[in-house]
Amino acid sequence: MGRLFQSFDEAWAYFLAREEPLEDFFDEFPAQEFQGEAWVIEPSAAVKRAAVELQRPLAGIDWLKPLPERFLHVTLPIPGTELRGKGPFDLEYRRVNCFHEAVVVEIAAPSLRAALPSTTFLPHLTLAITTRKAPPRELRDVLINLREARLGREIASEAIRITFPFSRERFSEPWTVRERVSLKPTPRGPERPRS
Repeated sequence: MGRLFQSFDEAWAYFLAREEPLEDFFDEFPAQEFQGEAWVIEPSAAVKRAAVELQRPLAGIDWLKPLPERFLHVTLPIPGTELRGKGPFDLEYRRVNCFHEAVVVEIAAPSLRAALPSTTFLPHLTLAITTRKAPPRELRDVLINLREARLGREIASEAIRITFPFSRERFSEPWTVRERVSLKPTPRGPERPRS
């Protein structure tokens, strides 16, 4: 995998100047199927519908695999249990970008980023992944026109732990929810009078 970016602007500038092929998303994973697991935030139905519309111009690029609507998600870099009660988080889905092996929508989420320790965590919604190495030129021409897209804003109040079959053939099949964690602060009970 290529170097991790510390800002979306850095990722976009790198993509615009990139000459070497984009990477194959699956190259960094084992060839045999395994059970994938992730902590995610699931976007609202409205955000998912807007993302599907945004995927349409990508359909003509044969080395891209758009994620199905049911599999659209925001991956968290730590267990949701570590975020319990630290939200909810305001997420604004806006601007298309490209990482080394995925087309994404940037998410402006200052409170979520502040709650997470990594400087390279860039909250994003993946629209499509690469299925082989390919030159960026064709994709760049499409993404420049999509760059300023806005998909909406929402409050994330729950993280879910999912499992799913992971292989080149089965990636993005329906996931199974294993755990749900509320990101809302736990309400305190009434204060008891001191004696």
